[in-house]
Amino acid sequence: MLKLQVHDGVVKRDVTGRRNGQAYTFFEQNATLFLAAEVRSVRLSHSKEEQCVKPGTYNFDAEKSLRVDNYGSIQLSNRLALTPVVAGQK
Repeated sequence: MLKLQVHDGVVKRDVTGRRNGQAYTFFEQNATLFLAAEVRSVRLSHSKEEQCVKPGTYNFDAEKSLRVDNYGSIQLSNRLALTPVVAGQK
């Protein structure tokens, strides 16, 4: 089972597109992804602040939450399937 621990704090990042000069705003959160003995730091990026996830620990549905991008790499989708973990639950 995959678990995702979302940490406190949202970072607002403003960037300008190289090709079109258009301004974009992203809201980023740091999180830790756990799969058995494997632990990875990940960054969640959202286009709207309302999409940010509340800090806490969640069960992570990989089948619904991962996607393959245009280059064949696996990425987190924009629609994460997360279920809050109840205190004491494994």
